[in-house]
Amino acid sequence: MIIESERLILRYWNEDDAAVCYEYCKDPKVGPITGWPPHKDIEESLYIIRNVLTAPDNFAITLKQSGTVIGNVGLKYDDLACDDKENSTEIGFWLGVPHWGKGYMTEAVKAIIEYIFEDLHKETIWCGYYDGNDRSRHVQQKCGFKYQWTTPDVDVPLMNEKRTGHVNKLTRDEWLEEGGGRHARLYDTNKYRLAEAPFYDERYDRISWVDIIDGKFYTKQGSDESVCFDAGQKIGSAIPLKNTKGYVLACQDGLYTYENGKLTKTVDLKSYYKSYQRSNDAKADPDGRIFFGSSVEGDHSPCGNLYSYFEGAVKVQQANTKISNGMAWSHDKTKFYFSDSLEHAVFVYDRDLVTGDITNRKVLFEINDGVPDGLCIDENGNLWVAVWDGKRIECRSHKDGKLLDVIRLDARHVTSCCFIGKNLDTLFITSSGEDLEGESDGRLFICKPGVKGVICDKATI
Repeated sequence: MIIESERLILRYWNEDDAAVCYEYCKDPKVGPITGWPPHKDIEESLYIIRNVLTAPDNFAITLKQSGTVIGNVGLKYDDLACDDKENSTEIGFWLGVPHWGKGYMTEAVKAIIEYIFEDLHKETIWCGYYDGNDRSRHVQQKCGFKYQWTTPDVDVPLMNEKRTGHVNKLTRDEWLEEGGGRHARLYDTNKYRLAEAPFYDERYDRISWVDIIDGKFYTKQGSDESVCFDAGQKIGSAIPLKNTKGYVLACQDGLYTYENGKLTKTVDLKSYYKSYQRSNDAKADPDGRIFFGSSVEGDHSPCGNLYSYFEGAVKVQQANTKISNGMAWSHDKTKFYFSDSLEHAVFVYDRDLVTGDITNRKVLFEINDGVPDGLCIDENGNLWVAVWDGKRIECRSHKDGKLLDVIRLDARHVTSCCFIGKNLDTLFITSSGEDLEGESDGRLFICKPGVKGVICDKATI
């Protein structure tokens, strides 16, 4: 088991580490402050490695560049500050004196916190320190731990004395709220002005996305290189078609079919859109209806509608939207989820199983430190929402909108996401680089979120 951070690798201890372990642990500044006496010789350090440091989920902290061991961080289950051992753990740590004051301990603790919450799925982490151990207290504070209580006359058996102990706690919810979560990695080296509308068509192992501003539509099948089609106008979205290998494109002035490299207008939207409006996000509902929203361009007040198209009829499903964006339908087809970006909210509607119409709009959750953009749904029915100006994807409960998980990105304007791959276990994420200069702005990302998605609905036109 290996855990990596920017400068460190956390790996299991081995007997070859005895000499360096002794060099650190013989120093009276290291052990006594945490509750154990200095090591007397290498043989004692070897004994400690064999019988203590090789416990499960205990890690030697090593420098990534040189491989040098510099300290230890590990989990404890048998001496928890609470009885909930199934959902909780405690961590302890020490660092060799030559490496103090360089931020290594904080970096290591943050890395193991992510491991505990994301891989072990614990809900609470406990950590403590004895009176006078200000370095440990500062590390815990920097990592988000919050004070719980102080206990006088705590037995410290290895030192044969009593001390005052302080207990801190960090919950998964607190960690997520303060910027915790997984980090997505770059998918390729390309940059886009406004990448959006990612879809995965499991029938052909094919990913697709658009660059709205450049009017380009991209597809990538399996391990092949991506293929680009220039539509000659702005594209809000491209949805896989149900009965062919083609797509329906929601463009500047209409709905088009794209098949075999040819674009054909199927629905003219000039009578529905004002001159300064265009299509934005679009998706197919479980019955193949096309839901698409309009967006405003230029110096105009936000105004638009969310439409549906089915069997030759265009219908307004939600009037007076500000910016129509992410859409998803519940697994039982009775709910519709929709992000109206400039409302800073994701709404939930009741859905008619016969007509597909949506009613009874309610706020499911709001996002105030950023703008909710495109979204998708996972196998558990929860929503994964791109946060524009937030550098993240949020996973939200479909029941009450509670924040469940966060994926961090280096791109500022995150636009949308979908699950891809034969197992639907990888999140494919788009972003915008328009008017931004960051190295990762406008690039594509992927991440393994630890949950699977569902097959996307295909459009009928």
